[in-house]
Amino acid sequence: MARFRLFAIYYVLFLVFYSSCRIEAPDDPLIIEPGSIASVIGETPDLHLFENAMNLAEVAEELAGSGPFTLLAPSNLAFENFLEEHEEWQVLEDIPEDQLKDLLRYHLLSGEASSNSLNLADELTSVIEKKVFVTEIGTQISFNQQASIETGDIEAQNGVIHIIDAVLQPLESSPFEDE
Repeated sequence: MARFRLFAIYYVLFLVFYSSCRIEAPDDPLIIEPGSIASVIGETPDLHLFENAMNLAEVAEELAGSGPFTLLAPSNLAFENFLEEHEEWQVLEDIPEDQLKDLLRYHLLSGEASSNSLNLADELTSVIEKKVFVTEIGTQISFNQQASIETGDIEAQNGVIHIIDAVLQPLESSPFEDE
């Protein structure tokens, strides 16, 4: 009988101790909606480096937001060329997080713009309130005279994605001011 009581006491103490040990879950786990821009990026092989940058800069939640958005997503080759042009950065991880975040958010435009709706001289607005200009390179629609659409009109639940062939840099002034 004494053995049973001792066992019962140990068992109760074990339960009290065990129930007081909790594994804390993150306050706000990131849930990426299927079909959102963030989700489509993860499913698109030519946007692997954009996905890595998105995770490093912690902008996935914004790309999974309600939108509508237009994302001008630089291809893997575009990011490789960008890193080659900037000798101070060998890999994406070398880019300071705040700069990377602004760079990626410059590619995210408010509103949904299909490639057919883009007109020369349109001024689009990024989510960081900087202008992206619809220009042309040769006879092809481009952005800021820097990047052309490689693959356009990839539909997402919260907008549209256009894969572009260069990483965009904000312009100091409109390319149309001289015209």
